Amino acid sequence: MSRESNNRRIHQAVIDALESRRLLADFASVNAGGTLSVVGTSNNDTINIDQSGSNIVVRRGSQSLSFASAAVKRFWVNAFSGNDRVTVNVARPSTIIGSSGNDTLTGANNSDAFEPGYGNDSIDGRGG
Repeated sequence: MSRESNNRRIHQAVIDALESRRLLADFASVNAGGTLSVVGTSNNDTINIDQSGSNIVVRRGSQSLSFASAAVKRFWVNAFSGNDRVTVNVARPSTIIGSSGNDTLTGANNSDAFEPGYGNDSIDGRGG
């Protein structure tokens, strides 16, 4: 054998199994400009935006997230497909997108823009 082949080292790969992991992506977030964005799913969603003390609480079904009210200047909601119910109970400008499905879209008493999409939708701006 040559000198080169005598100096070879054999490395064994070791593979360890990891515990199971789940990626939990938030359904709502606030960007640097103060827009609180909320997204639905392809299922029938109920999305509510409410004020609770100094926080704005966003609920989508049984999930909820809180944001400092001072950081939020406006809302942007896209419920995506499904027969959705979106209700904004905080007086901030809102864009509410129903997308496809038979949606019920309710804004607050501020400047609201609605994009109902396809389906038999109900819209209530409550004076906004």
